[in-house]
Amino acid sequence: MSKVKERESVLEEWVEELPFTQQALLLLATRGADGMPKYNAAKQMVYYLRGVVLKAAYPDFYLMDGFMSKRIDESFDKSIDDFFRDTDTYPMHFLMHLIHAYEVVGYSHPDEQTRFWFYKFYSKACKAFHMNPETKEELNKRLSYI
Repeated sequence: MSKVKERESVLEEWVEELPFTQQALLLLATRGADGMPKYNAAKQMVYYLRGVVLKAAYPDFYLMDGFMSKRIDESFDKSIDDFFRDTDTYPMHFLMHLIHAYEVVGYSHPDEQTRFWFYKFYSKACKAFHMNPETKEELNKRLSYI
């Protein structure tokens, strides 16, 4: 997909339907962690996030090695495992933004398979960090201002 009109948003349409605070969280999490090596497991998780939250400026962005990925399949499982083997190397601030962003996608993305994979990551993060998963209602209460 490429830009089709002059004043088009970079956000995927489903993101624009979310509360403002959840949109902001998703954008903050697409930044990635500073100081990480070029080929790091966290970067792949950020690429997946960018691929479902942002529209590519050029069609070949999805074909490039890195930056963003639309391909979510069984290789996602390996990326999750690789990520959780390295969690001691990531800044806590980055971890929490990424985990909460995956939670938002896991609850709100319009595609069932995408929700499944992103929620799987969120669930594993909750278990790894001894947290109780939020319900969608609790998430919306925490990250909505109405």
